[in-house]
Amino acid sequence: MFGGALTAERGIGGGVARGSGGSDQQISRAQTICDDKSRPEELQQIKEALTKNGYKEKYIDRVCRTQRTKVEQQPTTYACLPYVSGVTDKLKKNSVEKEYCKIQQVLPSNKDPVPRLLTKGVYELKCTCGKSYIGQTGRSIQCRIKEHQRHTRLGNTDKSAIAEHVHTNENHKIDYENIRVFEQNYKILPKNN
Repeated sequence: MFGGALTAERGIGGGVARGSGGSDQQISRAQTICDDKSRPEELQQIKEALTKNGYKEKYIDRVCRTQRTKVEQQPTTYACLPYVSGVTDKLKKNSVEKEYCKIQQVLPSNKDPVPRLLTKGVYELKCTCGKSYIGQTGRSIQCRIKEHQRHTRLGNTDKSAIAEHVHTNENHKIDYENIRVFEQNYKILPKNN
């Protein structure tokens, strides 16, 4: 039995308004929560309570069949989680429909997203002439972009292909505002010289 036995005298939930919501829920709970031994007794008590509250036997039997079919079609898996304020509450909103899934797929991430330019990766810088430079770095992309800007400003053409391009071509400017990041946190590939 679950949550105390239902009695025909007190009705379902202390008295049910007409409608299918209460009966569906009570029968569904009995079908899913009760073990095979106590389920028939619990369903009989629910049927008696519904009959005393004015529900017709034909309706009650139909609801029982419908709920039994729903329960048989869905395999149930349970997970017991401790209550964590702000996390457990969100589980109610994101109820899981999948039969097998990992808890991390259900729970919201507790990490703040890292800005794309603060990660290592592959990036693209475009010039006003239409050409682009694609680079890779094992440090943050933002740090490498600042190095390109410094080498361009100081004229260190041997340390940056971008600086070389800007200094060998007049009126060329690199668009440092619209940096495209292709890949983040990748494995660094050896350079082909």
